[in-house]
Amino acid sequence: MSYEDALSERLSNVSKIYYGQYLYDAQNLSSGVLYHEDNIGRWWGAESKFVYTGFNGHQLVYGAEIRDDFQQDFIFPTNKVENSNYMASLYLQDEYRWSEQWAVNAGLRGDYGGKNANNLSPRLALLYSPQLGLEIKASYATAFRRANAFEKYYDDGSTQLANPDLKKEQVKAYELVVDYQPDAKSKLMGSLYYYKTEDAIQINELVALPGFTQANNADAMFRTRGMDVEYERRFTPTSRIRANYAWQYSTQASREWMVNSPKNLAKFNYAQDLFDQQLNLGLELQYVGKRLTEQRATLGSYSVVNLTMYNNTWFKNTTLSASVKNLFDRQYAVPASDYSTPDRFEQDGARAWVQVTYDLK
Repeated sequence: MSYEDALSERLSNVSKIYYGQYLYDAQNLSSGVLYHEDNIGRWWGAESKFVYTGFNGHQLVYGAEIRDDFQQDFIFPTNKVENSNYMASLYLQDEYRWSEQWAVNAGLRGDYGGKNANNLSPRLALLYSPQLGLEIKASYATAFRRANAFEKYYDDGSTQLANPDLKKEQVKAYELVVDYQPDAKSKLMGSLYYYKTEDAIQINELVALPGFTQANNADAMFRTRGMDVEYERRFTPTSRIRANYAWQYSTQASREWMVNSPKNLAKFNYAQDLFDQQLNLGLELQYVGKRLTEQRATLGSYSVVNLTMYNNTWFKNTTLSASVKNLFDRQYAVPASDYSTPDRFEQDGARAWVQVTYDLK
């Protein structure tokens, strides 16, 4: 639930409060024996964000957020693991434009979440607009990821051990982005990026306890370098094409090509209204390049086509949609986690999907 209001001509506010839960109920197999497992996650949170433009040339964004994951439970036949955590955050960002061509954006976010979850995340960006419709941005940013409940606390006594001392992952990102809009209906964007990840969290098999896995922080740094380009063209409010391509090369601690990290990704989308906007057609082509499994075997590249038709005018606040995923029944596999056998999962062929969405307004 959210609320938005203009508190004055120069000050606006958006506030929201939310609640969520995750319930998992499964029959699992371990050492040839079936057992029942229940996992329960419940959380609530609130955020209030302000935007102030009272200083000449400046746009200030500041706010606070709190999230309380008050239940993170794993229930096994012989034991129950109960945990909870929280995160309180403050942030401030200022974009200062001293001319039509130049601007600088600086921000700082502070997060406090107890052991191994406290962090200060600065960011800085320089923006240059040499002409109308063209913007070039160079940026540096930092972020972190706290270990989730599964990585930190999951302990079933037969396959995985908990590690409550897991440290946070920390990421430093360097980006150069070019955004070009030659007219109101077209957009072309390209970027170069380089990411460094310290203390990356991995789940690996324990040498001292064969058959058991545990999450740990990697000793060496992970690196990702890459580029992407995207083009979009709108013909009508409901008719457009969008295409993008990305190349990236990710290496792990040993400087080897990272598992489950394809170097090439591409996507093409086409949307078109039919019968005087009574129906909307969406066609999507996805391409995923070669990648490695945990056993460092190479999975071949694949492409799939998805077709969707939807309507949001027949019934008030309601969207009806029908899709065919993997339209041409392409056979392909994706890498499995390191504790799974075999090292890949075959994916479904062509399948139908029907969805009804109602918006509470």
